[in-house]
Amino acid sequence: MTYRVPAGRLFRSHAMPVALALAAAHLWLCFTMSARAEDGGCSTCTFDERLSHLGEVIYDDPTRGRLESRLENRPWIGQDWASLPIAAKPVDQNFDMAASLQHLGNFEAQRTRQKLEEAKEHGADGLVLPKPVPTSNVMLDVWSKVEVTGFESIDGEARRGTVGADYKIARNALLGVSAAIRDGTTTLASDTRLAAYFAIKPWSPVTLDANAQWGESQAITNPSLVTTQSAVTARLKGNFSFEGLRLAPALTVAHGVDEMDVISGRPVEKSTIALTPRISRPIDLKGGTKLEPFLTLKSALDFGPTESEPGHEGVDTTRGIGGGLTFAKPNAYSLSVTTGIEHTTSSDQSNLNGRVELKLPLR
Repeated sequence: MTYRVPAGRLFRSHAMPVALALAAAHLWLCFTMSARAEDGGCSTCTFDERLSHLGEVIYDDPTRGRLESRLENRPWIGQDWASLPIAAKPVDQNFDMAASLQHLGNFEAQRTRQKLEEAKEHGADGLVLPKPVPTSNVMLDVWSKVEVTGFESIDGEARRGTVGADYKIARNALLGVSAAIRDGTTTLASDTRLAAYFAIKPWSPVTLDANAQWGESQAITNPSLVTTQSAVTARLKGNFSFEGLRLAPALTVAHGVDEMDVISGRPVEKSTIALTPRISRPIDLKGGTKLEPFLTLKSALDFGPTESEPGHEGVDTTRGIGGGLTFAKPNAYSLSVTTGIEHTTSSDQSNLNGRVELKLPLR
C-alpha cells in the first residue's frame, strides 16, 4: 500500500492566520507607542534640535537593513531563526523584534521538513514521501520591525515601529514602501514617517539605492507644535575583495528640508555628502568560528545652518576614524568590540565613543 503526505497542506492551513496575527501584534505595538511616552518633551524646541532631527531623517534607513539581503536572495531574518516564526534580539540596552512573510515561509518549510523526517522514521514499508518544499525567492514580501533602545539609559528609552512591503521588479532590483512611528523621552513626543525606496545591483559587488521620506513631528507638552520634514537620499555602496582584504566603500548624497523652524518661522534646509569606507580582514578559525578586525573612516560635508542662529549658513566638516574586532560563530554567538573618534568643525571638539555587543539567538 502507498501513502502520500500532502507537504504543502501545513503552510496553506497555518501561514495566513499566523501572518495576520504577527501583523496585528506589530501594528498594535507601532500605533500604541505614542501613548507610552509620558516623560520629557518641550514646548519650544530650539533651532539646534530641529536641525539635529533633520539630520536624523536624512541618515535614516527606512528599510531597516533589508536591501542587501533581498537583492542577494538571502533571508532578511537569518536562517538561525527559522525554528521560530519571529526573531527577537536583545543587544546591550536595546531590543528588537522582526517578522516577514518570507521568514514565515521558511519557518513553515522547516516544520514541514521535520514532519517528513518523523514520518520517515515511523512510517510503514512502502511509504512514499514528497520532497521537502524548497524555499523560494519571494517576489513580494511584507515585513515589520519593532525596536526599543536605551533601556535604563541616561538619554531615556526610545521606541520605533516600522511596517513595509517591497517587490522585486527584476532579479537584481526592488521597489518598496514603509511607514514608521517613533516615540521616547526626547524633545519629540511622536515622529511619523512615510518612505518609498528603490535599490538595484548593476553588478555583483555594487549596490545603488535611493529613498524619499516624509516625516511629521509633534512635541509632548504642546500638541499644536507640529513640524514636517522631507528628505531624499542616494547611496552608492561597494563590496570588493583583494588579497584577503575586504573593502566596502560607501558614498551618500542627501538633501533635507524642515518645513518650519519654530524660531524663525521659515524652512531650514541641509545637504550632505559623506564618504565612509570600511576595510576588514576576515580570518577563518577552527570549528567554523570567524575573526574579523576592521577599520572605518568617515569624511562628511554638511551644507546649511551650522550655528544656533537662524540664517547663518556655511559648510560643516566631519572627520572620523574607528576600528574594532568581531568574533563570531554562525548560529551560535557574535561578539563585537568597536571604538572611534569624530571631529566636527562647528563644535570644534572631538567625540570618542566605544561599544561592546554580544548577540545570542533566543530559541
